[in-house]
Amino acid sequence: MRHQYHYANSNVGPEEVIPALLSDERNLQITALVDELADNGHDVSGIIREVEVMRYYILECAKRMSVIATSAAFIGQQTKIS
Repeated sequence: MRHQYHYANSNVGPEEVIPALLSDERNLQITALVDELADNGHDVSGIIREVEVMRYYILECAKRMSVIATSAAFIGQQTKIS
């Protein structure tokens, strides 16, 4: 039996996908698709690893951006003319 897989969220932008990727619930359609593929006997270990790497990369970028913003605010305070 041949299965037809379909990813319905072709018009979803990063403003919706990234928060879903970073949430603990992982309510992405890609997760449902990967689960369906796994249930049908496909090896999805590579997909899962890549999604985890993307999640890690985005979280690390967010941490660094926070440090940069904090540093910029500090520098801005130090350079104010009294």
